[in-house]
Amino acid sequence: MHSESAGTAPSADVGRKGTGANAIPSNYRQLVARKLATAIDLNAFRDPKISTPVERNVSEFGFDVQPSVCVQAVPVHGGEYPAWIFVFQNGQVSKMIVPSRMLGCRGLDWLPFPEFNSRT
Repeated sequence: MHSESAGTAPSADVGRKGTGANAIPSNYRQLVARKLATAIDLNAFRDPKISTPVERNVSEFGFDVQPSVCVQAVPVHGGEYPAWIFVFQNGQVSKMIVPSRMLGCRGLDWLPFPEFNSRT
C-alpha cells in the first residue's frame, strides 16, 4: 500500500479524472460498493481500501488507458489478497476487472472504504 489518509474525503480533483462520458462520477465510491455487492460475497473480506482515481492502463496489453479506481481487501480466511479495477462510462461502472499480478493495483494512493460494508 502506497499511502493512506485515514478519515479524509476523496480528492477534490475527482471530477477532473477523465472527461465527458469517461469522467469518474462524484458518487464513484457508492457505485463501486454496489457493483461489488452484486459480484462477490462481501462477508468474505475485511479492511477494504479504495484507491484515489487515476488514469491508468486497464488492459493486459497496455493499450487501454482510462480513468479508474482499484479496490482491495483482506480475505477473512486467508489467501491471496484480491484486487478489482473499476472503469466508468456515462456516470456508471462500465467494467469490473480482476487484474493479473502484472496489471495489478500497486503503487496507488489508498483510502479506507467503509462503503464496502454499508451495502448502499
